[in-house]
Amino acid sequence: MKSFQKILLLTWILLLSACNLLPFASPFESREDNSFSPLWLLLLGGSSSGSSRSSSPLAFVTSFVFNSGGDGELYLFRKSTTDCSLTRLNIYAVGENAFDLSYRDNVLYVSNDRSANVSMFRLDSAAQSLTSLGRVTQQSPGTSQAVPYGIAIHEDGWVFITDGSTDSNTHGSIGRFSRNSSGSLSHLDPAYVDTGAGSRMWFPALSKDSNYLYASRYDNATLQQYSVSSSSGALTALGTPTIATGNNPWEVVVHSSGSFLYVSNYGSNTIGQYSINQTSGQLTQIAAPIASGTNPIGIAVGEKFLYAGSFNNGNAGGVYGYTIDQSTGALTATAQGSIALSAPGVYGLQLDRDERCLYVARSNYAGGSADLAIYNVDQTTGALTSAGTIPAGAGPRFIKFAH
Repeated sequence: MKSFQKILLLTWILLLSACNLLPFASPFESREDNSFSPLWLLLLGGSSSGSSRSSSPLAFVTSFVFNSGGDGELYLFRKSTTDCSLTRLNIYAVGENAFDLSYRDNVLYVSNDRSANVSMFRLDSAAQSLTSLGRVTQQSPGTSQAVPYGIAIHEDGWVFITDGSTDSNTHGSIGRFSRNSSGSLSHLDPAYVDTGAGSRMWFPALSKDSNYLYASRYDNATLQQYSVSSSSGALTALGTPTIATGNNPWEVVVHSSGSFLYVSNYGSNTIGQYSINQTSGQLTQIAAPIASGTNPIGIAVGEKFLYAGSFNNGNAGGVYGYTIDQSTGALTATAQGSIALSAPGVYGLQLDRDERCLYVARSNYAGGSADLAIYNVDQTTGALTSAGTIPAGAGPRFIKFAH
């Protein structure tokens, strides 16, 4: 009987499609990742996972030689649909000391911390290529130029970029931008939130619903907490405007559930773990920061596992693995614990869409030997198995996927 019902349902779908009564001209549901899911397969109880992975994900990697005076590089890779391997497609020029990058809705931004600007690109996913939209200079409230660091893109088009100035006389800030239909950025008015004299703002992260912004302040071991106006992009400090971190907090990442937030504490060699109040946006510490390697910078947060890198000032480092308690968000070291890596140290890390592959940028400030280390992720234990390396310029820093 079930088979007969499925045949009737399929016939009904095809008739509606022929009469243009379905929302699409063909019975395929369009997806953001430019793949398609068979609508009839979903309605008949089948799985669309194979179809959703049929397109090749694209990865972006920033690379630099510290204070070299020349342009940094942006690498574009295509990931295999069957394993963790990457194929380099192209290299694009960006500003000096290319740092963080953020992608959304076919637009990519790269912060260039020494040239005080942000490179803008539009992705042609069909051609698997990027087109430059130019660069925009980040404004600063201080006497020195801005040092653009982390980037967060709001679902309503606002873009927030932290200013990591190292001059103690300079006021740090969080830059505020709007973007037009092509993806180009323009300063909002005011162009930034002044975070005070001597403040060094490192990384921002938006809550899952984009209603709150959290930013790490490197100089005083805190996370700044703001609400975000969806209509104007205005930032307003929460009732409790800050929460303590370990020393020198770096990257901030929100868990896919929207309930937890994690931060790497470079100066304390730990990972901070927090819950997010879904009503007020306020952070609460879940447990004491958990020990990590020396000088963690990047963290990759999946649904079940978190991975942190040990930069160790550019020397021999490693990758540290943790399981994430799905109820509380608390971190526990995996049975494998960590894997050691020879120099240079680990900068950014990123999991792929299916969380089966981990990519690790190994970099140092002097350039030279550097690469992306690639690992298979055991879906049960979180253990990592080497899947090789691939060159990514003199100093790969951070990695993002076009999901």
